[in-house]
Amino acid sequence: MTELPKVKNIKRTRVEIAIRFILVVALVAGFIKLFAWNSPGAISEETKHKETSITTEDFAKCLNGKGLIMYGDDTCEKCQAQKKMFGDAFSEINYVNCYFEKDKCAAAGVTGYPMWVIEEKKLSGLQKFSNLSALTGCEASNINK
Repeated sequence: MTELPKVKNIKRTRVEIAIRFILVVALVAGFIKLFAWNSPGAISEETKHKETSITTEDFAKCLNGKGLIMYGDDTCEKCQAQKKMFGDAFSEINYVNCYFEKDKCAAAGVTGYPMWVIEEKKLSGLQKFSNLSALTGCEASNINK
């Protein structure tokens, strides 16, 4: 009968050792994460992305600042799709509605919708942000919607 208590003590000791080991590993991992997180040289990929990302609104403001104009018509499906790409930021785009401003569109040489014009350069049809970026130099590669 004296051997049974020894077996229980051995099992209890092994469990205690395992629990202590797990606690030590957890503490060490916590300290490593804490110091890596607060280290001045440690910048996470998410932080880097946030620092380099621009919004669609920033992009639209840049396009407007460069003098880019979108000519279109509210009944044009591609114009509606282009507006949808910008979302609320489309309010920052210099937009000429050719239905109401036929003279401006004729003077700009608009032959179809949508048409993006800057100085003497023109892009016809629905455009990707990368095309508008190439035309104007406005950064669009990291747009964070």
